[in-house]
Amino acid sequence: MVLLLPGAALWNTRDDGRTLAQEQEQLFFEREFFAMGTRGTLRLVAGSRAVGARALDDALARITYLEAKLTKFSPYSDIGRLNAAPGKDVYVSRDTASVLRLALDLGAEASGRFDVGMGNFLSRPGLDTRVPLVGGAGDHRGRVTGEGLRSDPLLEIRGRHVRLARPGTMLDLGGIGKGYAVREAIRLLRQQHAIEHAAIELGGDLAFHGGRSAAAPWRIGLDPQAPIAASDRKIIRISTGAVASSGGYRKRATRDAGAIKHHIVDPITRTSQDHYALATVVGPDAAVADALATAFFNTPADAAERLMRRFPAYQFHSFDKA
Repeated sequence: MVLLLPGAALWNTRDDGRTLAQEQEQLFFEREFFAMGTRGTLRLVAGSRAVGARALDDALARITYLEAKLTKFSPYSDIGRLNAAPGKDVYVSRDTASVLRLALDLGAEASGRFDVGMGNFLSRPGLDTRVPLVGGAGDHRGRVTGEGLRSDPLLEIRGRHVRLARPGTMLDLGGIGKGYAVREAIRLLRQQHAIEHAAIELGGDLAFHGGRSAAAPWRIGLDPQAPIAASDRKIIRISTGAVASSGGYRKRATRDAGAIKHHIVDPITRTSQDHYALATVVGPDAAVADALATAFFNTPADAAERLMRRFPAYQFHSFDKA
């Protein structure tokens, strides 16, 4: 995970001691929240209390809406309805159709190392056990062709009509949903409220707009719980864009399930990989960075260069276990 560093330094304390908000006669707003199974923080600067409060409310309402559509834990969500009706057309929201298309495209570009059809594999190790398996046993493997691409299509998407086409498969957007949510929240702040400086963190997926000021970027630190060397704990600086990380150290298996040791399952081997202690991706789009962090974590070091070449707008950072 990566964490937005706390404290007033985030808001660009000037040489004379004034903050960005004071200099521009604007107000600083911060709200902590819980969504998509994790804690989040939203920070922004606005010109008035009314504008700031509305912006916070609307951004968090957008995240709440997306959670209601994208979660696998509700039978009434788009994903829950798809999982409950494999092989049948399900009419979904524009957001769900959009994120599923993006997931398919990224999975193909990442040589199959990212796949939103891994949900069944998380039940046997004691992860997400309250979600019913789709298709029973949950061990459908399919065939692998070319550069790891599965020959059995996961989804058929026609407009907003989606069909879960791969047998024995549960959709799980844990590797892209939070990134999509923070991206959309930042977009709403910009487009509907003209917010020029904002940062949002949700479970290690972060999106930013405008830096702390026009001249000072945001500062992001790596998760202190990540089992990496102290010398690797660098500060990432970014003005507008996204940061996402993937690691298997926070959500471990609670019972023996063979080669599945944590919540990240490599779609190629159907096992939990530990090529790195932590994989971090920095780039322009939070949804893409979220998915690429998972794909990068699943990719052996000798194959990672190919993934990096396919996404030149993104920076990839791997950290070994201390």
